[in-house]
Amino acid sequence: MQFYYLEDGSTVGELNGQPYNFHPLVTPEQWEWFQDQLDQGLLEEIAKPPEPTSINPAVLESDWRESEMSRAQQNVTAIEYGAQDIPGTTQQWQKYWPALRMWTETNPDFPDNTKRPVPPG
Repeated sequence: MQFYYLEDGSTVGELNGQPYNFHPLVTPEQWEWFQDQLDQGLLEEIAKPPEPTSINPAVLESDWRESEMSRAQQNVTAIEYGAQDIPGTTQQWQKYWPALRMWTETNPDFPDNTKRPVPPG
């Protein structure tokens, strides 16, 4: 596998002759342009892909919490409107909600994702 920097600072690679990219997604037109640039020797080859950026676990957990709170609300509404395919009961989802609200930096287990509140079902 080979990796190259593009003019915009993004990285694209090639694996067995097929496009393999990091960011942004490469369209077929961009891949054709990339191949033309490569054939002309206009791209700088690098030895390995760039290191992934480190994401703060607290940010990941906060994002997870927000998505779960939305899901809990949607599930309560769906159950109340008669959905049969939602795991758990309205009461279980309503009990899950406060646990999510407390999943913040003030919780001593936060941001250990193995200690997240467990959803119904």
